[in-house]
Amino acid sequence: MKKFALSACLLVSLLALPAAAKETVILVGGDKSAGKALAKSSDAQWAKSLSKGLRLASKVLATGGEMTVVVKVAADDYNGDIGSGAYQFPELNNKDAEFRLEGGYSADFTKRDPFGTPTRIVTISERSAPLLQLHPSRLDPATAQKEIKSLIIDGLFCDVGNSNNYDKKSNALIRGQGTSTHVVIRWGNTKVGYFELRNCVFVNSPERAFETLLRPANETVKFRLYNNVFVNCVTPLKLNSAVTPGGKVVEIEVDHCSFLLNWAPTLKVGAATPCALEIGTKEEVAKITIKNSLFYANLGGAILVLNKSSPELVISNNNFVGNGLLDKAPEPGAVALILTAGGKRQLVSVEKIKDVEFVEEAKGNVSVPPGINLSLVSTASLDSSKIEAKDTWESCMNRLFGETVKDGKAEVKSHASKKDYDLKDPPFPKNPAAQKYGASPKLVK
Repeated sequence: MKKFALSACLLVSLLALPAAAKETVILVGGDKSAGKALAKSSDAQWAKSLSKGLRLASKVLATGGEMTVVVKVAADDYNGDIGSGAYQFPELNNKDAEFRLEGGYSADFTKRDPFGTPTRIVTISERSAPLLQLHPSRLDPATAQKEIKSLIIDGLFCDVGNSNNYDKKSNALIRGQGTSTHVVIRWGNTKVGYFELRNCVFVNSPERAFETLLRPANETVKFRLYNNVFVNCVTPLKLNSAVTPGGKVVEIEVDHCSFLLNWAPTLKVGAATPCALEIGTKEEVAKITIKNSLFYANLGGAILVLNKSSPELVISNNNFVGNGLLDKAPEPGAVALILTAGGKRQLVSVEKIKDVEFVEEAKGNVSVPPGINLSLVSTASLDSSKIEAKDTWESCMNRLFGETVKDGKAEVKSHASKKDYDLKDPPFPKNPAAQKYGASPKLVK
């Protein structure tokens, strides 16, 4: 009887356990035969285009309940809804569901390398919308607010150079004259319980690539930016959130991201938003952590903190190199932060970050030349074999300007010229001492 009673109790307890959340996988693009065969054998679905794959995901999410929906996209060029150069996401609305969009898969979906074989979102010269835009939400009525438990965008390559206008002689970016003014991603005020952007690349954005304008669903929400690359963009990223009554982002974490050769809106010193990364306010987010990241040759400065309503800041174990060039600051660790103090614009070096009053922690920050092939004078990559294992700041400057530089006073002659991202020689540190900072293919999971 005791044995029977124990078995009965075990059965009851097993029946009481919650059912595992179902997972739906949607394969997009790649080899049609391989995709369909894999879908059939693994109870997944296959779609020819990203537009169709997203619509399938929306329909699955709309059935409700706990679930995970994963859209896996093969490496290729994707040119927007009906060739428009932009994607409007359908509704992603299920407060109990996780949605993941993952790029960089091989044609048969057996391997994944988002930096080496990317899923490219390719735009057109007449781009009239964000490259990616979530379905817009309205605050009123409440039923119009879209909500997702977890939103993860992983492994997309976004280059908007095709929708920019460049001077034919100097190749300088011409903003506002034939250049699309739309951001790269607009989040549509979607409510989220968690948000993560990882393993993505943003190139040639003429305006801010995006702001983290999602709405926190509750008081425990965290945003995370991990292993992303921002290169040759104009003030690419602002960390904030869409303020929601009853909800606040407790932390935004920037981890192992690379900010490379990004620009102020103009070449004039003193622009309002000159830096690669801008900090929002404590009304939008309680804490911002920036760690293990690389800030290299951002012409207007690395991080901008506009006012004293800054959230708590943790800035640790980052590499700041050459971010003072527009301010004629030749020291490699110059202009890690720009802030306002006493009504004046203050430039803060790597060594002084710890002295800023709202920085709660600043340890392990360095200035180590990374050994990256980037140049202001040519869109072609330089010979990577010429990068020495122990790179110097002087050699970095010479590569950037294509000439001998003395005292860091080389002149910046062209603003945000179009850059090609070389998949055969991607912008990852070659100096061994700098390889633990910023994005890396080795961090892709």
